[in-house]
Amino acid sequence: HAYFSGDCVECMASSDNVVRAGLTPKFIDVDTLVDMVDCTPGTADSQKLPPTRLGDEVRSYVPPVKDFAVDRVRCDRKTVTLPSKASPQIMLCTEGSGSVATDQGAEGVVRGDVMFVVPGVVVRVSGDLTLFSAYSQD
Repeated sequence: HAYFSGDCVECMASSDNVVRAGLTPKFIDVDTLVDMVDCTPGTADSQKLPPTRLGDEVRSYVPPVKDFAVDRVRCDRKTVTLPSKASPQIMLCTEGSGSVATDQGAEGVVRGDVMFVVPGVVVRVSGDLTLFSAYSQD
C-alpha cells in the first residue's frame, strides 16, 4: 500500500491469501508475487473504483465482490436518512462533528468515533461531518 496524498479509508475482506513482497521478517514468496502481478501500464484514475451517487450526500463504493461495500456520507449542516441494511454496519466519522440517531436514541459523534449499527436499523446523520459506513452486500 502507498498513499501519496490525502487520507484513505480501506475496507478489506477476510482472507488468508496474503503474498508478502518484502520489508518483513515473515515468509516472502517472490515466485507467487511475480506470477500474480499485472504490470499493464495505466493511469491512476483507471485503478480507482468509481462511486455511485445516492443523492447529494451519499457516495456508494461497491466493488465486484459480495464481501462488502462502503458508503461515504457527507452532511453539510443537514440531516441525511440512511436506509436500513441487511447486514451490520461499522461507521467511522472521519471529519467534523454531529449526531447519529436511530429510533433507539441519538449519540454525538466527532472525528475518530466508530459506531456499530445492527441490521435493519434506519440511521439519521446530522451535523457538519463526513462518515464512512462499511457493510456486507450479502
